[in-house]
Amino acid sequence: MNEIGKICVVFVTAASLAFVAFAGAMRGGGRNWQQEADELGEDFILNITPGDKPSYSMTYRRDNSNIGSSTLLAEVVTKAWDKRVTETRAQITKLNEQVAQINPATEAALKAIAADEAGIKVRQDAMLKQLDEVNQAITRINGQINEAALEVQKVRNEGQERREEVYRLRNQLELLRTDLFVSQVQRKNLEEEEVRLRELLERLERRKHQLTGKADNYAGG
Repeated sequence: MNEIGKICVVFVTAASLAFVAFAGAMRGGGRNWQQEADELGEDFILNITPGDKPSYSMTYRRDNSNIGSSTLLAEVVTKAWDKRVTETRAQITKLNEQVAQINPATEAALKAIAADEAGIKVRQDAMLKQLDEVNQAITRINGQINEAALEVQKVRNEGQERREEVYRLRNQLELLRTDLFVSQVQRKNLEEEEVRLRELLERLERRKHQLTGKADNYAGG
């Protein structure tokens, strides 16, 4: 309601100032009618018919209607001003009617708001309390999330340590397997060398017996 009242005041003030300025210019006789026509260009189109005595007409932009024509520019400009004042008054009347229609509903709404103000206050307090509880719950949940995140990080670190330990043991096992294979190869080589040495020893023993027998034969002869 206040906004519509302000609009009405603006329209009335603008129309009054424009009319006063126009009347003063008429009395002074020094009005620049071409400049006046240009200023009306927002709402009107100036049409000029050339000739020995040019004629002028004004077209209203909103409905494309011709508001009048004359060989005097001042006359068509005056008619344009009259049209603007008439349209402004019509708009003010329309706005006043709207205000009159809105006023009862506005007053009823204001009474309803006043009657429900206590209820709104109670509801507001309840919502603020609920909001505080929600904020506390959020803070508590954030703390639990942080604790859980720390625990997850701890488990991840332990898991990483276990994985590194497994990798280390696997490497150590591979080294032991390599050492075992080398030992087995060396053992086989030693066993083969032992067999070879035993065979050599047996040949030497046999050779020794042969030489001993020959020596005994020579001594008996």
